[in-house]
Amino acid sequence: MKRLMAFLAGALLGAAVAGLFTPYSGEEVREKIRHRETPEERLERLRREIEELESEFAREDAGGD
Repeated sequence: MKRLMAFLAGALLGAAVAGLFTPYSGEEVREKIRHRETPEERLERLRREIEELESEFAREDAGGD
């Protein structure tokens, strides 16, 4: 029983410290949780980012840099 109480106390203390040192406000964290991307949304976003980078590199190559 003592070990369980020590574990729970440590977990609560760890959560409190993490909450104090997070770079986001509580509202920002809740917003991030609420609007978490689905795997399909993340894949589509990454595809768009890759296409943008490919276009940027192609423009740089065409410019002779």
